[in-house]
Amino acid sequence: MLRYVRGYFALGVVFFLLAVHGLYGTLGGALFIAWCLFRSPVTGNAGSGSSPLRSVISSFCRLSHKTSVEGICGAKLYLCGDVVAPAGERDVLLLLGPHPPEMLIPTYGYFMTTYLTRDMVVVIKSALLVLNPFLSWTLLALGAAVPVSRASTEKTRSWIERWIKGKIRPGSGIVLFPDQRWKPGRHKRDLVEYAKKIPGISDWMRYTSVPRAGALIGVLEELRKAKEAGLNVRVVMSAFIPNVDLHSYKQAPNLIGASIFLHMKEIPFAEMPGPDEVHGWLNERCKEWNALHAYHRGEMPLGRLVVVPKVREA
Repeated sequence: MLRYVRGYFALGVVFFLLAVHGLYGTLGGALFIAWCLFRSPVTGNAGSGSSPLRSVISSFCRLSHKTSVEGICGAKLYLCGDVVAPAGERDVLLLLGPHPPEMLIPTYGYFMTTYLTRDMVVVIKSALLVLNPFLSWTLLALGAAVPVSRASTEKTRSWIERWIKGKIRPGSGIVLFPDQRWKPGRHKRDLVEYAKKIPGISDWMRYTSVPRAGALIGVLEELRKAKEAGLNVRVVMSAFIPNVDLHSYKQAPNLIGASIFLHMKEIPFAEMPGPDEVHGWLNERCKEWNALHAYHRGEMPLGRLVVVPKVREA
């Protein structure tokens, strides 16, 4: 019983912090945009993502992680893989990986804004503007969101081109989760829909959804333009893998005493796939992510698919 009380209390604390930071960030960000437009209606920096209130994001993530995830739940974060250097003055990071469980989104944000970049820009689906206004509108008002429609690859790419303008800046990090949040119904539909397109998918896809390629294709196109303009583009693969199921808020008590393994790997930008190769490349990454999930649950050895380096506590 105490386990459930702790788990749901921790979840309530996260919701409370999200509401407080969300209201402050949305109102403050909107006022800053209005002020920029008033000063210079044509050339103002309202859409450049240069809001001085972006620290609201890192504040929410840090407080939520330290208070709920580490403090109340006693979960521990372990780092695996490469030691990735933070973004330099001329760097732009593409932070790519599977969608973390919702309970671990603050942990993801805490790590990224603490160790890699304070200027985090998140690619989100446009439906979140209705489904989760506290999070999505806050990010949008602070110039830290790139909303996209997933109706088709072409539509996704057009949204990327429209909304990412001014957000690829020196020192920034573009966050992209190619797969969608894991849901039982969606997972079953994906297995049926992609059974013929991706041979053997039912054998390995158990913990993630099928990744969609449209957003990555669009972001890579814009990053290639940024590289031509003189910025140094770096790709960081990051997968937050808990050793327990955290697919829904109902499973919040599972976070009590859990271990969270963050696998990181830096990939040279020159090795990123072209538009016609993105689908296959993402499917291979998806296999790796599912293998890591199974490994940390003690369900299978990784063999040669993924090598787990020395684990160290964060």
